[in-house]
Amino acid sequence: MKAEKKCCSSSTNGLSESFLPRLYLSRQQFLLVNRSTWEARPADHTMEANLTTPANHVIVAHTGSAPCVTLSECSKITRVIQGFQMDDLGYADIAYNFLVGGDSQVYEGRGWDTQGALAAHYNNMSLGVAFIGIFEKTAPLMQQLEEFQTFLNVSVEKGKLSADYKLIGHRQVSITDSPGQALYDIIRTWSHWEDYYMKTCFTQWSRVLRVVMPLTELAEVELLYPETGREEIDPEKLWTTVLKVIRSAVENAGVSLNQVTCLGISTQRSTFTTWHKDTGKTFHNFITWKDIRADGLVRYWNNSYKMMSLRTGARLLYTFTRSKRFLAGSVLRLMNTQVTMRLVWALQHVESLKEAASQGHAMFGTVDTWLLYRLTAGRLHVTDVSNASATGMYDPFTMDWGSWALQLFNIPGDMLPKVCDTAANFGVVDPRILGTALAIRCSMADQAASLFGLCCFQEGDVKVTMGTGTFINLNTGKTPHASVAGLYPLVGWRYKDEIVYVAEGASNDTGSLVKWAQQVGFVNTPAESAEQALSVKDSDGVFFVPAFNGLQAPINDYQAAAGFIGLKPTTSKHHMVRAILESLAFRVVQLYDTLQQEAGCDCSLIRVDGGVSHNDFVCQLLADLIEIKVERPTSTEMSVLGVGFLAGLYSGVWKSKEELCQLRKVDRVFEPQKNSKQNYEPIMTQWSEALTRFFNWY
Repeated sequence: MKAEKKCCSSSTNGLSESFLPRLYLSRQQFLLVNRSTWEARPADHTMEANLTTPANHVIVAHTGSAPCVTLSECSKITRVIQGFQMDDLGYADIAYNFLVGGDSQVYEGRGWDTQGALAAHYNNMSLGVAFIGIFEKTAPLMQQLEEFQTFLNVSVEKGKLSADYKLIGHRQVSITDSPGQALYDIIRTWSHWEDYYMKTCFTQWSRVLRVVMPLTELAEVELLYPETGREEIDPEKLWTTVLKVIRSAVENAGVSLNQVTCLGISTQRSTFTTWHKDTGKTFHNFITWKDIRADGLVRYWNNSYKMMSLRTGARLLYTFTRSKRFLAGSVLRLMNTQVTMRLVWALQHVESLKEAASQGHAMFGTVDTWLLYRLTAGRLHVTDVSNASATGMYDPFTMDWGSWALQLFNIPGDMLPKVCDTAANFGVVDPRILGTALAIRCSMADQAASLFGLCCFQEGDVKVTMGTGTFINLNTGKTPHASVAGLYPLVGWRYKDEIVYVAEGASNDTGSLVKWAQQVGFVNTPAESAEQALSVKDSDGVFFVPAFNGLQAPINDYQAAAGFIGLKPTTSKHHMVRAILESLAFRVVQLYDTLQQEAGCDCSLIRVDGGVSHNDFVCQLLADLIEIKVERPTSTEMSVLGVGFLAGLYSGVWKSKEELCQLRKVDRVFEPQKNSKQNYEPIMTQWSEALTRFFNWY
C-alpha cells in the first residue's frame, strides 16, 4: 500500500513554542492516508448526517487499541476499529472523523464533512480525532502530537475548522476515560482547550470494571445445536471466554487488576446447568433460554389436572382474599423460556444428574450462579433476586423459592442456590484465577441491569430492549404485578432496604428476524433495512407475523407460526422488509397497550436499547403508534452499564442515583409525528387479523 500525500499549507500551528522545537514550527503540510489506502469498508450513508463547517469544536480521543508505528499496522488497526463499530455497535461507519497514527500520518475516517459518533449533542459541531493507542500512563509519540497540530492548522486554513475552535477531551462529553490521562494532561496545556464542559468526574468510571470489549477482544459465546430445537453452551468454553474478556478489558483500559475497585456480573437469564457438589463437574452443557426440548412437558403440564386444579384453587383464594399472588396463580402457565420444565427434563433424562440429585449431591445454577461458583473456587452457591425471579421457580410475592413448584415437579430444594441481594458483598475472586483477590459486588440479570442502566428508577418508568427478542419492562415500584394477560412479575433489584419490582412482556423474535432477513437476501446489512423500508410508501398490503418462537403476551400462542400474508405480483423485497420492521413495532405496541390496561402505565417517555434500537424506522414508528417520545441512548450496552452503576454505587464510587442520572447520554429522541397513528390504525387492524391466520399452526 502506498499512502496518498495531500499537501496542505499552514502558516501557523497553534502549538506553544515551549512544547515543540522551533524546527517543527516551519512545517506546512501533513500526510493524509485516505480511506481507499487503509482499505476502509463503505459507509452506510443512510445513517450519516452532514457536518456543517467550519466546526467549532475538536474532540480528542484515543482508540484504546495497541499503538502502531507503520502504515501497515495503523491501517490494520483502523480496519478492526471500523469493523467493531459497524458490526457490533451498529454505527454507520468508523466513529472518528480522523485518526492519528504513530507513523506520523493522519488517517481519514468520516472526513471533514460528515458528523462523527463520539458524543451526542456535540457530533453536529465537532471534528472527532482519535490517537491510535492507549494513553492512560504513556503519552503519544512526539510525531503524533506534531501531526495532529499540523492537521488542526490546515483544517482552519481550509475553512473546515473555526479559527477560535474549542479543544476538549472525549471524557468531558461522554462516559469514558478517553483520551487517557497522559494525553488529557497534554491537551489541557494547549491554548484552545476549554474547561467549562461536564464537571462530573468520568475518570471515576475506570474504578469499575466494564466488560465492554473494544476491537478484537470482543468475544462471542459459541452456541451448540446438537438436535433440532436444542440450544446449548459448553461450560468450559464459556469459562475460558469470560476469563479472556476480563483480562482483555483490563489490559485495554490501561490499568491493572489491582487498580479495579470491584467486579459486577450481568448475564442472560434462564440459561442453566447442573454440577456435582463434591467435584464441581457439570452433568451437561448449559441449556439456554431458547431451547425447546421440554416443549412436550410444557404442553402436558399446562393441560394437566394438577395445573388446572392449582389455577382453580388460586382463583377461589383470590375471590376470598383479593391477594394478587393468587390472582397471578389463577392464570399461571408454564413456558419454555423459563427454567422449570427444562430442569425437570434434565432430572428425568440425565442419569448422572438423576443419581446425584437423589443423594443430595447435585447443584443447580443459572449462568450467574455458575460464574460466581467458579470465580470463588466453589465457595459460593448463590444467585440474586433478578435472576431467580426469571426461572419460574421463584415466588416474587413471598421472595423465596416457590415450595409449590418444587413439590409439584419433584425438584430437590437442596440443589437450588441461596438467593441474595443484587448488590452485595459476594466475596472476592480466588487470587489463583486472575492473580488478585478482586472484589465481587453485583450480580444482575440482563434485563434488570438494562433497566437500571437506563436510570428507570421511578415507579412507572418504562424501557424497551430490542435485541434478539424484545423485552418491555415497567417499574412497578414496591408491588409485584399480577397479570391475567401473560405479563410476568419479576424482581428488578434488591439493594439495601429497596426492592423494585418489574412487570415484563416479551416478544421472542426481533433482532433474530432482521438477521434472518439478511440471511435470505432481503437486505445486505441490518442497517440497510431502515433505508429499504423508507424507499416505499407502505408495505403494499403485505403483512408479516413475527413468530419464529410463537407469539407471547398478550396472545400467548406458543404454537403460532411465522410468515408473510398478502403477497402479490407487485410485491418487492422492499415491501417485505417494511412489513417485517412494522411487525416489530406492532408487537411492542401490543405489549405496551397490555401494560396500560393492566398496570395503569401512563408514561411520557419510553427508553430503548438493544441492537434494533439503532433502526430509526422502528423507533420513529414506535413513537408514532404509542404517541409518546422514544429516547435512545448513545450506547446500547445498557446491561453492562447498569451492573457497573450498581456495583459502583454499592462500593462508593458514586453516592446516589442522582449522580448516575447525570452520567446518562442521549443519542436521539423520536417525537410522535402528527396524524401518523391515525394513518396507521387501519394497517395495524389488518395486521392483527393476519395474526389469527397463523394461530395454533404447530
